[in-house]
Amino acid sequence: MPFDDPEVQLAELFELLVQEKFDVVPGPRTRKDASDGTDLRVDFVYESSSSKPIALEATGMPLGELQAAQPSDMHWSGAIDEVVKAEQLGSWIVHFSGASATDVLVDAVIESLRSRVGDAYFDSDGRFTLLRNEAGGGDEVFFFGPSQPTAVTGFSRSLLVTAVANAAKLKGARPRSTHLIVLVGRNRSRDPSLTLVPPSSENAPPMAAIDYVWVTFHTGSEGIEDSHPWVWWAQPGDHRWETHVGPL
Repeated sequence: MPFDDPEVQLAELFELLVQEKFDVVPGPRTRKDASDGTDLRVDFVYESSSSKPIALEATGMPLGELQAAQPSDMHWSGAIDEVVKAEQLGSWIVHFSGASATDVLVDAVIESLRSRVGDAYFDSDGRFTLLRNEAGGGDEVFFFGPSQPTAVTGFSRSLLVTAVANAAKLKGARPRSTHLIVLVGRNRSRDPSLTLVPPSSENAPPMAAIDYVWVTFHTGSEGIEDSHPWVWWAQPGDHRWETHVGPL
């Protein structure tokens, strides 16, 4: 399979997976990505699926190792939430990279929230990430994963950033069944126990737009290895990944 169109390659892998794992025949694939003058921005739709219609977004993982970790305590979260509500700063997800919550760190988060005009902010010292919650309806803050185990060598944070970045596209494809498939670089761990499944919409509201997250890996210079793909999949909020290694 040529690697000059990775989105098509990912779509073809997805089609094989849903047939084998879910016994769903997706039917003809139609490329969208707003190319037909509509507002539908997902990469592909399958309107004749043997189940309900399907929307698929195919994407790659951001470069760089972004490891997920949680702060040691959360009693200070109310201070951030109070400012966001009082100053009507909108709806945000705050993800910490493991540092203990100090007054200096809390002040840095608040000042960053006050100055945000875009949808995401990565602290230059790597202490936290801010993600605008497009699904939010008010002035609120959600802190990702404070009670979840820490991923040491996985890519939980990168995957969360990728999912949030694509959630609005998939939300616009409702009421179709929505799927995000992510191609991960060869330098990432393939041990699913080291990477958290993205959280449910209760902890990260944008995840309400995504029914399933699929992860697959580069295995060579030509992209995905056709004969033996390595794939994980889960619904946001699941406790573990389902996995597949081998021919489809």
